[in-house]
Order: sequence, then structure tokens, then C-alpha cells
Amino acid sequence: MILDKQSTEANGKGAASSAGAHPAVELVPGLSSREKARRLLAANRASDIGQRTLAFYLHEMHVSGDYKDFGCASARQFATDKLEIPRTTAIELLEAGSELTRLTRVDRAFCTGELGWSKTYLVCKVAVPETEEQWLATAHELTARELQREVRATAKGRPPRGNRRGLPRLSYSIEGRTDEIGHEVWCRFPRLLT
Repeated sequence: MILDKQSTEANGKGAASSAGAHPAVELVPGLSSREKARRLLAANRASDIGQRTLAFYLHEMHVSGDYKDFGCASARQFATDKLEIPRTTAIELLEAGSELTRLTRVDRAFCTGELGWSKTYLVCKVAVPETEEQWLATAHELTARELQREVRATAKGRPPRGNRRGLPRLSYSIEGRTDEIGHEVWCRFPRLLT
């Protein structure tokens, strides 16, 4: 979408109109590779800041119960219904917002630009205050893809693996509907394996 001076004047609003208006987006084709890279880095950081802002205020809304003022049963519902955020993303944002209240050094690293949102979110999945420094150091030395593998292989609260060896911890989400007999079989299944 390209918003230019002509289109903003046509609808009666200038690019810098009243507070709360949507900012104009300037998309310019044919830029040099360096300028494209610069704009991509700036857009990525702006996106990261947006994710952190959503995580912060959704957590605040969860704690305060302000979602009720909008007819919602939870902050997650507010995010999905009012902000049109996908359910899983809303859950991830709420979890990260909550974790970052405890992981103050990770939050500071994000706010100063040391860590991007992807790495910040990944560290939130496994770090606790006692392992926060170790996870920060690991996040600085690994790429986001390598950090994702490390996080998958580590249980919440555990420090990063020093040797990066071993199989990742596997977990599966299973969702479905069944009748009473199927439920009974499912509940007894773990005992059948031991």
C-alpha cells in the first residue's frame, strides 16, 4: 500500500493529522540494496517494538481485568476479538508479557536493542531469573534459528546446554473430541505404557 500526499489530501487528512490517526507508509520501489536493507532493519525493529508493546499492554490488561470493560472474558479474547490477533499469537504475547515482568535483564536487552523480539520471546520460554544471564549470553552467541533449537531441547528453568549435543526434548499438542469410553481409554493410556 502506498500512501502519498495526493491520497492523504484526497481524504482530507494530512500525513501528520490528529493523534491516533494511522501513520502514512512510504514504500518506494527501485531503492539501492543498501537503502532496502536499511529500511528492512528499521521495519523489523519497529515490528519488534510493536510485539513488545502488545505483550506489555495485554499482560497489563490481564492483570487489571480491564478486558471486561470491552465485553471480553479475558485479555486473550480481547486480543483475538478486538485486535484480530490469532489465538496462538495472543497466548504467546500474554506469556511473554508475564515472563518479562520477572526477566528484567532480558527485557532491558530488548529495550536497548541488544536483542530482537524473536530471541527475546525464545528466551522467555525457558529462562527463569536464576538462569537469565546464561540464556542472555547464549542468545547473543547464537542465531535465532540455533537459539530456537536450543530452547526446544531445554526444559523451562534449566540452563542452556553447554555442548549443544543431545536430542531435543519433544512435546506434542493433541486436541480432539471423544465420547466417555474414548476419554477413559485416553486417561488410562499413560499407565499402559509403564
